[in-house]
Amino acid sequence: LDLVVNGQLDALTTDNTILAGYAAQPAYKGKLKVVGKTFSEERYGVGLKKGDVALCEKVNTALKKMVDSGEWQKAVDANFGPAGFKVDTATNPPKTDACS
Repeated sequence: LDLVVNGQLDALTTDNTILAGYAAQPAYKGKLKVVGKTFSEERYGVGLKKGDVALCEKVNTALKKMVDSGEWQKAVDANFGPAGFKVDTATNPPKTDACS
């Protein structure tokens, strides 16, 4: 990141939410921004032992509770808001996969 800020690199590419997280950090506020169109889709997941339906359901329940309570949005606002980044509402908040 410092190479971009000091002009040794023109750009950095990675997942847009990672970039927004960098840009939101106080050290980079006003120095970095997310630009351009998305050219790939990155899905996130939680690694679980194959077949652990009980744990999968607990994770899904926790995510749903976080979204329903507003805590998810608070976390999004706190981590991405300072960068002026708008999350994609098609993928945020996340939709959980069925446990099987």
